[in-house]
Amino acid sequence: MLPVAVTGLVVLLLGAATVNAQCAPQWQTGQGWNGTNSFVFASTAWDPDGSGPAASVLAIGGPFTLAGRVPCARVAVWDPTTGVFTPLGSGFDGPVDDLLALPNGDLIATGTFNTAGGVACASIARWNGAAWTPLGSGVQGQVHCVARLANGDLVVGGGFATAGGVPCANVARWNGTAWSPIGGGTDSFVSDLEQLQNGDLVAAGAFANAGGNPASGLARWNGSSWSSLGGGVAGIAINLVVVSTGELLIGGLFSAAGGVPCDNVALWTGSFFMPLSGGVQGLVYGLSILPSGLVVAGGIFPTADGLPASNLAAWNGGGWTEYLGGADGPVGVFANMPNGDFIAGGFFNTIGGAACLRIARHDGTQWHALTPGCDGAAYAAASDGYGTIYVGGEFRSMGGATVNHVARFASSPPAALGSGTDGPVLAITADPSQVVVGGGFLAAGGLVTPGVASWSPVTSQWSALGAGLSGYVLALTKVANVLYAGGSFNASGPVPLAQVAAWNGSAWASLGAGVNDQVMALAGSGNRLVVGGQFTAAGALACNRIALWDPAAQAWSALGNGIPDPSGAVHAIVELANGDLLVGGSFTTAGVAPVSNLARWTGTTWTGVSTGCNGRVRSLLRLPDGDVLVGGDFTTAGGVACARLARWDGATFTPAGAGTSGPVHGLAWYGTSPFDQGVLAAGAFLQVDGQLSVATGRWLTPCPATANSLGVACPHSSGTAVLTSAELPWTGATFDAFGVNLPANSVVVTAIATQSGPVPLASLLPNAGPTCTLMVNPLLLLAAVPVAGVVPWSLAIPDNPAIVGLGLYAQMVTLEFDAMGVWVQSSATNALAVAPGRF
Repeated sequence: MLPVAVTGLVVLLLGAATVNAQCAPQWQTGQGWNGTNSFVFASTAWDPDGSGPAASVLAIGGPFTLAGRVPCARVAVWDPTTGVFTPLGSGFDGPVDDLLALPNGDLIATGTFNTAGGVACASIARWNGAAWTPLGSGVQGQVHCVARLANGDLVVGGGFATAGGVPCANVARWNGTAWSPIGGGTDSFVSDLEQLQNGDLVAAGAFANAGGNPASGLARWNGSSWSSLGGGVAGIAINLVVVSTGELLIGGLFSAAGGVPCDNVALWTGSFFMPLSGGVQGLVYGLSILPSGLVVAGGIFPTADGLPASNLAAWNGGGWTEYLGGADGPVGVFANMPNGDFIAGGFFNTIGGAACLRIARHDGTQWHALTPGCDGAAYAAASDGYGTIYVGGEFRSMGGATVNHVARFASSPPAALGSGTDGPVLAITADPSQVVVGGGFLAAGGLVTPGVASWSPVTSQWSALGAGLSGYVLALTKVANVLYAGGSFNASGPVPLAQVAAWNGSAWASLGAGVNDQVMALAGSGNRLVVGGQFTAAGALACNRIALWDPAAQAWSALGNGIPDPSGAVHAIVELANGDLLVGGSFTTAGVAPVSNLARWTGTTWTGVSTGCNGRVRSLLRLPDGDVLVGGDFTTAGGVACARLARWDGATFTPAGAGTSGPVHGLAWYGTSPFDQGVLAAGAFLQVDGQLSVATGRWLTPCPATANSLGVACPHSSGTAVLTSAELPWTGATFDAFGVNLPANSVVVTAIATQSGPVPLASLLPNAGPTCTLMVNPLLLLAAVPVAGVVPWSLAIPDNPAIVGLGLYAQMVTLEFDAMGVWVQSSATNALAVAPGRF
């Protein structure tokens, strides 16, 4: 078979065209944060216009700096109608502990801060609808809680000695103009305050005395003096909720209340304490009463009434049960929204099995994140070669979908692969028929398949790969259609393995005796496998952190002296166009050459790559033009400022815009996608190019490549031939196309032009059928003979920005001959319209 090769043809046909080629790739942001990036300490339903027509929203506070897609300095508002977070001014310079909505629509925030909205506001501030304002000179210390009295005065509690410059021991009163003490205050911090129906004020905390009188964790202020509430608690009271009947619920960390055994939660009837069944076995940080009368407790506890209740429990008047599936971390605050939704906040990653970071709502049926987004780092990315990217990591949600550690990116928002995996995905390799993921999981799609699993894009089903791999899989690749896995594992079922293995179609097999420490990187070099990591031996051969496996010889070989740095590690390997290897990781020596985290193996010698990178290199990706993208922890590459992502053209480094705010762990090429053309970066970052983009970001070209089919093929004697592209045309790369299903006993003429037709083929070739159309005005004709019905066409595209976007057209015409060599029929394929792109 003689391929049709066109080298430099584009320049020949197009001449010295001058074209604007402003093709510098641009960042496009990805996911926001699914919830907040730190604790939620406070939440409340809030009507910003008081009795006006506006609907209520949710206000939250804490130490967080990000909510959804919006930077929010420790306070944010979520609108249930739009599902969007917004900040309140420029927020606070310290954490917000409590929020109180006032009847007129103002909002009070307390915590440990010095400024609110850039204004001096010591630990308490008031939002008036437009700006944060101070309450006098504020409170000099921590303010944990705020309550409004029936007369409109505010009372605050916390850990402070003065308020407004006036001595106030941990509790103080604001009457609208001045601060004043409440009796003698308490001798330790106050965590909550509530006013009873009779007007008395109750304080909860870690104090032993109030106003000089014994009051263990609970004290009552009757307007003139402090006294113990029923003998207090044996421990610390943290949360108070007034029941509609006038009773008082108390939660905290105590074993008794008023001498009555009460496991961390109790009810004050107005005369005595009583337990709520068997209580809760751990810290109760938050309490809420639902409209149904159900009591909900949140905190840090494994059981309630001795039954499993992960950090979230409900008491129905007769006993405790886990509430709505529990949570995987502390639950501390609640809010009941006017529409009936129930809000829970704290420091959890999942609640009721749903991926919700720190804050979630329950609509009566299930838990939901307040905004779509990502909830964890991404560690691996791979392309299937046809425009779909697969990303794996710690995350459980992306784009509003629960994906459980692995997601698919195509033309639509991120989508799940079934029910995903039950642990982090750290490595991926993909093609259109199979996606293989590796990591630290035990199951995928509910199937037991430790460490490694296969997903079929065709059937949308997970399947196990033998007995899996007993440990962490950190790297995956296919070389010559053989799947290899590397990591930190020692067996597949009963079969011993040593950190690296090959899948033979039915079981995992060892590569000789394997290597003696973990494998972090795998890559192909021809039909051989390059293995990198932290090992010092491959089989019986000394191999410093990098080695070559030859499957034909079933033998290991060293790459010179490898990476002899004793504390070094290889994290990424890529083969260059000339067969050299580019190796990245954390090391200062390669062979005998001093290097900085990046080195090149020429086949005989190790060399440095410019001045290298000033931090760990974690990922390498070769682009179509031969350039390499380098990702990792560094801030300079080749002496050039490059924030964790740099492009190397073989001689110099250039930055990827402003880069990312955190490590880049994985890179994948979108080059064949009709929707996005460029690179997806995956990692542990919150920003790309200075804009919010959690865990993933896309670095895309504004100069896309296209290869579109024109017209319809007409039939030949035994069927219809088709001209199809194998990829998209990029400057500096080779574009390959194929004519398939071509007739036997024929000569195929490829017509190439800079303009399209059409003209009837019969007007040029009388024995062409009436439906045959020549879609090009040929400037060049190239002939070839098909083999097994196929003729390949290769177009070497110069690395010249002047040709970007300029059209080239191709079509194959078949001339069929009978057994006597007589030309009997002509037919044509469809045409291709090709426009080179640049990245």
